[in-house]
Parts: sequence; structure tokens; C-alpha cells
Amino acid sequence: MLRPLDLSVIIILTFLFMASGLQGSDYQVDKVFLDTPLFSGQQSTKVALYTKTKQSTDENLETTDAEDFLMTDEGKSLMVGLFSTSNVLLMPLFELDLYSEQNNEITVHSIIKKDLNNDSLPDLVVNVRSTNGSFYSETTSTFFINTGTEFIELQNSFNVEHYEFQNPNLLIVNSPLYKFGNSYESYNQKNTDTTWRDYYIFNAKNIQNANHLYRQYYQLKLKRSQQKLDDVLKQIKSYKFSDNTLQGDRLQLNILFSQITHQKIIINRCETALN
Repeated sequence: MLRPLDLSVIIILTFLFMASGLQGSDYQVDKVFLDTPLFSGQQSTKVALYTKTKQSTDENLETTDAEDFLMTDEGKSLMVGLFSTSNVLLMPLFELDLYSEQNNEITVHSIIKKDLNNDSLPDLVVNVRSTNGSFYSETTSTFFINTGTEFIELQNSFNVEHYEFQNPNLLIVNSPLYKFGNSYESYNQKNTDTTWRDYYIFNAKNIQNANHLYRQYYQLKLKRSQQKLDDVLKQIKSYKFSDNTLQGDRLQLNILFSQITHQKIIINRCETALN
């Protein structure tokens, strides 16, 4: 991932680009997502998906096997940058190395301008979509904070279907309780028993977990899970098998045992959030 560049050196970089032949012709702007002022006192800036031209890549190509692989049809880079109105690259913003797989496609779905940390500066949300035929599709948001002179990429990224903004700088993330596989109940974002909620707050230059500010929510969730666990243990203690429905009784007992694990996971996470 490329690190952000300070605006104080953009003029020098632009001059060096032009002097060394790295002008707009060395970069092909494939799609413009935004065309708007991003920094104080600046003209409109394009936020665009781009690729390097063949001449540019040939001049800068290294001889290592990894670099050679990325330049073949089997490997590509997904690049987003800030461009002047004349399509001169001012600042690389985002770069993702892609390795093609059958029926798999990764694209920049959208780029949104939004003041994330409530400082009156426009920040950016880059939404990258990954699809695999008709079987799988997921869009992940990566956040970039505008400091006034640069953009800083935040480490946290989230599935767009799992989060929502409650306040300008407060993010609520409702993700599946089970990261791998499914619980005995199918994942449903509206069902609080199959999801886990985290709170995040954007500040000047990063994003921080804010679960400690919502103790009442986790205390209530903990109390409910402890009660559900007690109810399940009582059912198991009094459970009886019938010779006529032995197979079904075994299945029902397995479901009860899985509910024990399910509620203990919730209890453990609530206790962690409250400590």
C-alpha cells in the first residue's frame, strides 16, 4: 500500500514527473469517481481509477519474478489516485495487487466524499467489490482521513452491509457472530442473537473502538444471554429420550448443546467489552 504524500511536495513532484517523462500520458485515467475540491485553496481534484501505460511500466519494470508476474495478464494492480484537471497524477491514494482467479473479479465499486471525523474537511470512502460469479459478492469500505495536507488510510475496513452511521463520526458495525461458517441459526442482521455489535468513532487521524461508551447495551445483552444459557441447561437436565423418536431427540439435543456454545460466545464477548 502506498503511503500518502504531503501536499507541500506536490509541486516538486509534478515538476520531476514532467522532467522525467512521467506526464499524463504515462497514466491512463480509466474512471473518474469524483471531481471536486479536496483541500483548502485548491481547484477541483479528480479521484480516479487509473493504470500505468505500457511505456511507463517498461521504464520502471524491475527484473524480479514477483514484479514480472504482476505485469503479466495473471496479475494486475488496482490503483486509485488524485489527479489534476489536466490528468497529472498528484497523489497515489490506494493500490491493491490483484491475482486473477477463475470467475473472480475485484473492482472499485464507488468512492464517496464524506466528513468522517467532523472537522469540516472532506474525507474519502473507497468501496471495493469482490464477486465470484453468482455465488459470492461482497463490498468492503476502506476509509481515508483528510488532514488538510494529506490522506491517511485507516486500518479498519468493513463490509458495507454490516455498518451504518448513527452520528457524523459514529459508526455502528453489526457483523455475524461467527466469522467462519454458520451458527445453528442463519445470520440475520436484524437478529441481535446472531450478530455482534461494535461501536467506532472517527477522530482526527484514526478510528477507535468505542464499546466502553455503551456499557448499558452490553450489560443488557450479557444479562439476556446468561438467562438464555440457564434456560438451555435446565432443558438439557430434564431432557428425556423416546424410543419412537430417538433420532429426532438426538438432533434436538445436539441443537441444545450448540446453543450452550452460542450463548457462551456472546457472554465472553460482553464481558470483554465491559472490562
